Amino acid sequence: MGPPGGARNSVDPRFISLFSVFEIQFPSPENLRTIFDTILGCHVLALQDDIRTASTQLTDVTLALHAFVIDRLPPTPSRFHYIFNLRDLSRVYEGLLR
Repeated sequence: MGPPGGARNSVDPRFISLFSVFEIQFPSPENLRTIFDTILGCHVLALQDDIRTASTQLTDVTLALHAFVIDRLPPTPSRFHYIFNLRDLSRVYEGLLR
């Protein structure tokens, strides 16, 4: 909602008053590790000890890979689809849990 002009129309202030803006900070790496380690850890409780100990290492490696991809593959005008977020990380864990 910018200023009127350039194919934009003004927005009624009564309509704008119905909206709220919330800002949520991105979780820290420690919080992400706790969240995803807990999810995977609860899923592998019934499995062997080797797999349970590997689940913690798998969480660390997955978070390191996610940080590496975000750092090394930034979105550019020619590669605008390189937008990585927590949804991508949750899809990895969804696949692991299946």
